[in-house]
Amino acid sequence: MELNNYLNITHIECVENYDRNNFAQILQSNSLTEQDKKTLNSINRKSTLKGNKVSYKLSPICFNNKLGRFYPTDGTKSIGRIWNEIRRPLLCNMYWDLDMQNCHYHIILWYANKFNLDCEYIEKYVIERENILNLISQERDLSKKIMLKILYGGDVSSDLTEIYNEFENNDFYQILNIPYKPNNKDAKNFINNIQSEIKEIHNHIYNSNMNCLEFDKIVELCNKKKPKKNIEKTLVALVLQSY
Repeated sequence: MELNNYLNITHIECVENYDRNNFAQILQSNSLTEQDKKTLNSINRKSTLKGNKVSYKLSPICFNNKLGRFYPTDGTKSIGRIWNEIRRPLLCNMYWDLDMQNCHYHIILWYANKFNLDCEYIEKYVIERENILNLISQERDLSKKIMLKILYGGDVSSDLTEIYNEFENNDFYQILNIPYKPNNKDAKNFINNIQSEIKEIHNHIYNSNMNCLEFDKIVELCNKKKPKKNIEKTLVALVLQSY
């Protein structure tokens, strides 16, 4: 299955606004990094009462084939470039958050079925998602983070401790006093099995797209930015963002 021209548009123009009362409170938070503050202040300086005019375009390496997701051409103006824990309170009083639940795992399951690839544990996750998320951790956002890391080729099967610690040390979640569940055998077994299925799908996507128009550009860009970056992960991301 090769990547296709799935869009008839090349850019999007929109106006972004945010809750200025919440903005002032967030800016006082000790949890913000200096880069967070710099980004927020940049957005605020360029904003008017009517909001920021923002242009979104496809990544340059994917433009010809119209692949992947849209990115703001000026990241210093777009709220879309702010991480989720900050973006939520900025937008919650002004926008509806429309989301396709578990979208990328549904796409991966469809892909696996289409090409007769093993997907027993992927299907189990799609059907019993809440049970699986609870099996991995009592904190839903942490479980989702682990499952997304697996989907994009991250290795979490050997030890989940690092991910738990990373999440636990996040100031936003310390404030919420969220309980944690230690590693357990059932969670590790599930992760090992679904990770094996995902790896097979990654290989299939890679082998199916080696001759696509943008492949050489993707490889060149990845090698330039991060010489050891896994090209398979990049291609998987493009497939999931394009269908």
